[in-house]
Amino acid sequence: MVGVLLTAVMASAATSSCKPDRAGYCSTQVVELPLSYGDRGARLRINVALGLVTSIQFPESVRLTAAPVLGNQAIFSFETQPGRLLVWPRLPVRSERTLRSKALLGHTTNLQVFLDFGLSVIVQMRVAPQRKAVHQVMLTFPERQRESAYVQSVLDQHARRFRKACEVERSEWQQVQTQRLQDEILRALLSADDCKEISERSIRDFLVVHVRRLCRVGHRVFVGFEIKNRARYNVFHLKRVGFAPEAGGAVSAEEPIVQLAGTSTLAFGERVEGGALIVVEGPMRWAYTLTVEEDGSHPRRVRVDGLSF
Repeated sequence: MVGVLLTAVMASAATSSCKPDRAGYCSTQVVELPLSYGDRGARLRINVALGLVTSIQFPESVRLTAAPVLGNQAIFSFETQPGRLLVWPRLPVRSERTLRSKALLGHTTNLQVFLDFGLSVIVQMRVAPQRKAVHQVMLTFPERQRESAYVQSVLDQHARRFRKACEVERSEWQQVQTQRLQDEILRALLSADDCKEISERSIRDFLVVHVRRLCRVGHRVFVGFEIKNRARYNVFHLKRVGFAPEAGGAVSAEEPIVQLAGTSTLAFGERVEGGALIVVEGPMRWAYTLTVEEDGSHPRRVRVDGLSF
């Protein structure tokens, strides 16, 4: 009989180091019991002790499907927590003052646990001295873990392919946008009849914006500019370049296409040239405004208004 009840225990002895006592109950502090899809009533015998709470840990991603069933509720109790059960023996309520703790030694009960995938475990508990008691039971589900690992590997593979496709698509889109900008700027610069050389400048807290050229090709308007840092002890970090018609004008996009011919971080004395392109909707009769925003320790915003042909 003992040999039959110990089948589940001995099957996991190599990994759990379960050392049954003479009565066949595990007496090591940590016990591991592997489960499989074929288990519809795996059995385990463990020692528990007064004053000690034993934790029965469920396999990862496996939950209770029904309330556990406890046999001897007079001297045994349990509590359900996420991912585990806590079990412990106790003195009967009416005998706490008269009954000695040693009188409970040898008392047993069964606890049946119902889990996902039709799994169930019957844990037979016996009250023993604390030195022989089990502190933690770890239920494992190797088959499920292998399946989860396989599914995760497939998902990771698909995720890598998706990220790679997105990166290729983004790179191609950026190349198209860059080429578009370069083509538009080149057309504007080469069409001398549609360009106006101007020299409008604005400065705020040593952030200098100098507009040098204004061009138009159809409904496209291009502005060429230079930004310079004249603050001896500050580094400027260019945050945004805005270019838009003044009141009454409309553009096809909220933000212009902006290209800088260098870094957007300027130390003292450094400068960078750039261009901004917008597509104007309707008649082109407006003046334009160029705005440069800096995002350093003391943010600055410089406007150059009244740019017109």
